[in-house]
Amino acid sequence: MKKYLISFMTIMMVAISGIAFVSCGDNDDEPELSSVNRDKDLVGTWIETEKWDAVTLYYGFLFENDGKGYYNEWNSYDKKSLKDGDIFNWTASDGTLKIGNKEEYTYVLSPDKKTLTLYKPNGVVRELQKK
Repeated sequence: MKKYLISFMTIMMVAISGIAFVSCGDNDDEPELSSVNRDKDLVGTWIETEKWDAVTLYYGFLFENDGKGYYNEWNSYDKKSLKDGDIFNWTASDGTLKIGNKEEYTYVLSPDKKTLTLYKPNGVVRELQKK
């Protein structure tokens, strides 16, 4: 019974997250990629993991050098590519990361540049590891 409850909870979390991202409209008014600032230390793949008994959930960002980015979520049973997820444009400078026109974080990069901590104004914190 516990196994089914964990599976059900995982499926519900993924479904709710998917609905939240699908409900976002097209961002036609995003800034031109050639005219934005980017912190080059953020370029690459960043993953946050969360363990739920036998299931590990992954939340991943891929920030490309040209200002394109990808976000995806998956679990230990469902291997996905980051490029199969949501696509966005990103900018980062002076400790502020903007994803598209809707998401804005204050960010702190660890001295060894392997941990990226994202803070939202509402207090949500994400801690991602460079892969």
